[in-house]
Amino acid sequence: MRSLIALPAALAMTVAAGCGHDAHVANPTAAASAAATPMSAPEASARSDSNAGLGAATTSSSTAAASAAAAPPAPAPIDARLPSPETLSLSNKASCPAKTCRLEGSLLEALVGSAESRSPAGIWEEDLGAGATVSFARRAEMDVFGVALAGNIMLAADEAKGRGTELLPWHAFVAPGGGITLRAQGGPARIALIVVTAGEPLAAKAAGAKPSAWTARPGAVASIDLSSVPDLAWGKGAYHARIAFAADASPRASLGVLRMSADGTVAPHVHDKEWEHMAILQGEGDFIQGEGEAERTLHASDGVSFSVPPATRHQWRPSGSRAFVGIQVYTPPGPEQRFKKLAAPP
Repeated sequence: MRSLIALPAALAMTVAAGCGHDAHVANPTAAASAAATPMSAPEASARSDSNAGLGAATTSSSTAAASAAAAPPAPAPIDARLPSPETLSLSNKASCPAKTCRLEGSLLEALVGSAESRSPAGIWEEDLGAGATVSFARRAEMDVFGVALAGNIMLAADEAKGRGTELLPWHAFVAPGGGITLRAQGGPARIALIVVTAGEPLAAKAAGAKPSAWTARPGAVASIDLSSVPDLAWGKGAYHARIAFAADASPRASLGVLRMSADGTVAPHVHDKEWEHMAILQGEGDFIQGEGEAERTLHASDGVSFSVPPATRHQWRPSGSRAFVGIQVYTPPGPEQRFKKLAAPP
């Protein structure tokens, strides 16, 4: 069966589906990535991530007074608690209505992006029917992450011998090397899934004719309840981040949740060596990449995902309509650690 969600032409992608697994894909990741142009080394150094923050751009002393006079009101604080994810969703979707669906081969290729994409990560929402099971093959060159959005899901590693871990809404997991199954229990369920490589284009790896299967798992499968993860807040409560996994869980990627006030901006900044991947569960605004003639603007709203290559200037300008909730991934990990510094007492 083949199906496609209707989207603006700028965001739509052709999708293949098979194995009883319906892919409903509307993935702007590749389009956003292709529009970005990496900056030169001198430009990247001038805008090093170590000097970048959220919500405020750096101004020179000669313009500080004028900027202060023209500055808009500070963004309003938001509740520190995670919102209910039951109504949050991604546009890039795949569904496993019944029985078992294996995410490998052409089906995995259809979900992670076009063959031209350089992105080392793919993000989509997997919708499971009651009792349905989704499985990932053992692939040493890929790690799998997930954030449960609705229902009750049992996560089991290939080597677990019948043991499993329950994933409820806002529970996240990491499975280095894949080799797992996800089964909906007691009714349908939804989960955001992320597959990453060590930096190679994921689309090329997914299309590989001979994946590298492991006999000893490259790292431990781990899960965590994001609602129990320390809330890192700054900007007088207008910005919040929760880091689920960092380099100690996977040297390939970090995963967390970023939340911002409806009028919370992200100032222009650069990650010199890391890709940033964002899946917007809720929010609306303009995501801007590059500068000068290379600047590109993507108007993003609920469900949109995008990737930013290393050494690419980017920023977020909100529409002010609703608070922002996003699943944030860095490949490799590292930039997420700045949230701890932003949240530290002065």
